[in-house]
Amino acid sequence: MGRRLLPLEGKSVLIVEDNFLIAQELHQMILDAGGTVLGPVPSGDAAAQYLEDIETIDAAVLDVRLAHGSTCFSIAEQLKMLRVPFVIASAYDSSILPPNLSTAVFLPKPFMADELVSIVRHSIQFR
Repeated sequence: MGRRLLPLEGKSVLIVEDNFLIAQELHQMILDAGGTVLGPVPSGDAAAQYLEDIETIDAAVLDVRLAHGSTCFSIAEQLKMLRVPFVIASAYDSSILPPNLSTAVFLPKPFMADELVSIVRHSIQFR
């Protein structure tokens, strides 16, 4: 009998989150699901460095509010143009999203690991 694959095995997920503790939780959720974590990074500028090697990113998890008062909106738009699936995970209501991101996958915080993994996996499968 073959080994059972983990939900995110072989997939790389970029984490953009400025809160250290939350970033570590997200990191562990992705690792536990078999994924490889890129980052975590605290800002859109730091995340943009990963976009230079887009082949290594299968999906991203973005917090709305980032370091230095910035938001994830510009990095989300770049990911959208590059056809990299992403999930916006935030304690804010989805109404905070600008019109150009109103159809983005939105996961309200707090959430359970299986919710995040399921949404990320689904986003990758149906990109």
